[in-house]
Amino acid sequence: MSIKALIVGVSEYYYNDNSNLPFCKNDIKAISESLMKGLAVNKENISILGNDGIVTKSSFIGKLFKTANCVNSNDTFILYFSGHGGNIDGKNHYLLLTDKEIKTEEVLNDLDFIPSKNKLIILDTCYSGNVKVKEVAPLKISETINDFLDRGYAIISSSSSSQSSYAYDDSNISAFTKFFCEAIEDKAIIKKGGKSLNDITNLVRFYFSWWNKQVKRAKIQNPSFHSNIKGTITFPVSNYIPYHSKKYSEETKDYIIYSVKPSSTGSLKRLKVQIIVKNFPSFKQIANLTNQIVDKVKYLDIFNNSSSEVRWKNKKANVVFCFFGRDEQDMMFPNFFCRTVWTDKAENKELQKINFGIEKEINNIGFAFNDNYLILKDFQNKNTEKEYLLLKKQRTITYKLIDQAQNFISTYNEFLNQNITKQDLSKHINLIGLKIKELYFKDGDLPLPPKKLNNWYIACKCLAATIDDFTLIFNSYDFEKSPLNDLEIKMNDVIDRYYQELEELKKEENKILK
Repeated sequence: MSIKALIVGVSEYYYNDNSNLPFCKNDIKAISESLMKGLAVNKENISILGNDGIVTKSSFIGKLFKTANCVNSNDTFILYFSGHGGNIDGKNHYLLLTDKEIKTEEVLNDLDFIPSKNKLIILDTCYSGNVKVKEVAPLKISETINDFLDRGYAIISSSSSSQSSYAYDDSNISAFTKFFCEAIEDKAIIKKGGKSLNDITNLVRFYFSWWNKQVKRAKIQNPSFHSNIKGTITFPVSNYIPYHSKKYSEETKDYIIYSVKPSSTGSLKRLKVQIIVKNFPSFKQIANLTNQIVDKVKYLDIFNNSSSEVRWKNKKANVVFCFFGRDEQDMMFPNFFCRTVWTDKAENKELQKINFGIEKEINNIGFAFNDNYLILKDFQNKNTEKEYLLLKKQRTITYKLIDQAQNFISTYNEFLNQNITKQDLSKHINLIGLKIKELYFKDGDLPLPPKKLNNWYIACKCLAATIDDFTLIFNSYDFEKSPLNDLEIKMNDVIDRYYQELEELKKEENKILK
C-alpha cells in the first residue's frame, strides 16, 4: 500500500469580492510536512497546488487528473483542500477557486476515475459538513472480505454544514489544519505499526471540544466526518513485528498433547494444556497422566506477549490446567470430559487458598467434571455443517450484520456531526438495534463448523458479539443523566474493537481461501 496525495490551497481570489486567505499557503505547507512525518508519505507522492496562492479551475482539474494517472489500485488517495467554501445555491456545497467556483459533488464524481482502494477527502472550508458520501449497496455473499474491507470514501470536514471555519486564534494557520496535523503526527495512537483514520478523527474531535470550550469563544467550530467505508483506513507508519507464541505438541502411545497455551496472571505463571486420550482411562490414571504431562510442560516458555515473557521466562509454572477430550473435535469446540488442575503449593502457599473450580482431589490433582460431555458430543456430531453450506449461511448473516454496523456508525457520526438530535439518534438506533438483535440471534442458531472453517467461524462469532455491543451501550446509556463524553468513550472503544475484529476476520478468511 502506498499513499498518494494532492494538496490544494487557495489564497488569492479574483471574483465576487471574495477576501484573500493568506494562511491557506501555510496550511498546505503544514499538511504536506505532517503527512511525511506522521503518516510516512513519500515526498515524491505529494502533489501541491497553490504555493503561489493561485489555483484556477482549469489548473485544479488538470492537476487532479494528472495525479490520478499515478495512483494504483491498492493505494490510498488523499485530497486536501484549504480555501473558501460555501452553500452557494442554498443546497449544494462549492469549493471556491481563484477564478470561479466548482461544485464539490463534481469533484467527488471526478474522484471516481481514480483507481485507488480508498479515498480520503479533507476539506478545510466553511460549511464543509454539507458534503456527504454516496451510499453503497448491501454486501453480497459472493464477495470476500478483501473485496470490500477498507474500500470506499471518507470525508473529514473542518466544520458543520452551517458553520464557518476559522484560523487558529491569531495564528497564520487554520484551526482545523493545525489540529489535523497534530492528530496525524501523534505517536500515542499507533497500534500494531499503524494509525487508523478512526483514531485520527476522534483526536481531531477531542481537540475541537477543548478549543470550543475556551472562555469567551464566539467562533465555535465542529468538524464533521462521513464515510461509506466498511472498516477504517489504516496508515502503516512503522515496522511492526507481531509477537508469536511458541507452539508445543507431542504424541505418546497413551495420549496426544494437542496444544499448550499461556494464561498467566500478574502473580501466577499458568499454562492450559489440551490433551487427547487414546483410551478412556480411569480418573486415577488421569491423575497420573496429569503429573506426567506437568513434568513435560511446567518449564516451557510459552507466552502471549513480550511483557509476560520478561516476567516469567525460565520460571516454573505455578498452575497447570489439563483439559481431556477424546478427539480433535473436542479440542476445537471445546468439549472436555474432565479438567484437572496441578498447583505448585510447595513453592506458593497462597495456592492452597484457591479452589480453581475443583470438585475433588485424586493423588493431589484437582478434578472438575463435565456431566454433559456425551450430550454435547452427540449434539456436535449431529449439528456439524458441510463446508460449502456453512460458508453460505454464515456469510449471509455476517454480511448483513456488517451492513447494519455501518448504518449504526454512520448514524452515530451524524449525531457527532450535529446533523441529528438526541431524539433522532435514539429513534434510528432503536430501529437498527432491532435488526442487529434479530441477526445476532440467528447467528447463534447456526450449525457448527468443520475443522477447516473453525477459526473463521469463531472470528465471525466474535465480530457478531461486538456489533451487538453497539446496542447494549445505547440501551444502558441515559442521555439525561450521563455526560456525552461517557457515551463517546464507550462508543470509541467498541468501534475500535469492531474494526480490529474485521481485520482478524479478513486474516482468517484469507487462510481458508488459499
